[in-house]
Order: sequence, then C-alpha cells, then structure tokens
Amino acid sequence: MVRDGFFYALGLGVVAAALWYLNMPIALVALPVVLAAFFLWFFRDPNRTIPQAPGQIVSPGDGVVTEAEWIETISGAGCGSASF
Repeated sequence: MVRDGFFYALGLGVVAAALWYLNMPIALVALPVVLAAFFLWFFRDPNRTIPQAPGQIVSPGDGVVTEAEWIETISGAGCGSASF
C-alpha cells in the first residue's frame, strides 16, 4: 500500500466518525467511508510478475498493451511504437 492512501483514508475515516457522532443521516456518513475504501483500493501496490523473456513488452501499471509495431523513419532508422 502506498503511504498516501492511508492518509486519505484516515482523514475520511475521521470525517465519517465526526458525522456519525453528530447524528447525521447514514447516507451522509457512508459517503466518506466509500471514498476512504476507494482510496485504499486506488493506492494499493500489488505484487506483479514481470516476464523476463527477451522481446517481451510490459504494460505500465495495470494497463493492457493493445498494439506494438516497428516504424521505419525517413533516415532508415527504425524505432518501436506501442499503444497502451
């Protein structure tokens, strides 16, 4: 878990506790709880296996590589292009 996620979730937990203490409607108390859960999910840091085979393309984050192709330039040099 990335440290920032804990700070956001803790702050929203304090807000939810304060709203609950002030006898606010449950829907109003649930909003910061749902946001705190989202931040904990968003800032997670799962273990990923990175392929070690030559020629493999690894997508950044949790994205998907949709296309990879070789592009020839005017000077004759080639370069890679990838879409995520």
